Amino acid sequence: MKIVDDKGKLFGLINLFDLLVLVILLMGLTFVISRINFNQSEEVINHPQVEVTFLLEEVRYETVESVVEGDRLYEFDTNLLFGEIIDFSYENHVEYVPTESGEMVKVKNPDRYDVYIKLKSQAVEGPFNVSIATKRVAVGRNLVLVGRYTAFEGLVVRMVDMDD
Repeated sequence: MKIVDDKGKLFGLINLFDLLVLVILLMGLTFVISRINFNQSEEVINHPQVEVTFLLEEVRYETVESVVEGDRLYEFDTNLLFGEIIDFSYENHVEYVPTESGEMVKVKNPDRYDVYIKLKSQAVEGPFNVSIATKRVAVGRNLVLVGRYTAFEGLVVRMVDMDD
């Protein structure tokens, strides 16, 4: 018995073209079903106010001066409101420098600063993540935020639910 006979049927049972169409339809149906199930799991649980602490590392003093309490910061990509600055602090950036003996010591850089910006934001909390504006936000995530005259790229270092 041949694998493909004279009529183009596989094992004499089904035409190769029909089999190809059937496989493509099954793949499309599987994709549609998986997308429907994925979207149903993204339920919104609640909308808490959160305090997000944002770290800007190794910036110049001009950047420190541009941080103003009460200013609003927006997502860089969408210009949607991300949050309002409720507090900020800064300190000299610390670097590790080798000594002549090869030992690493901490040295404060007088020309560079680390800035901690606290933002009050309205979040959307889902079962698996927290989003602010259109970004999924978590400690350790880098974000780019902009103000009227500023742009900051930094790291989320703390998130606290303000509603508790």
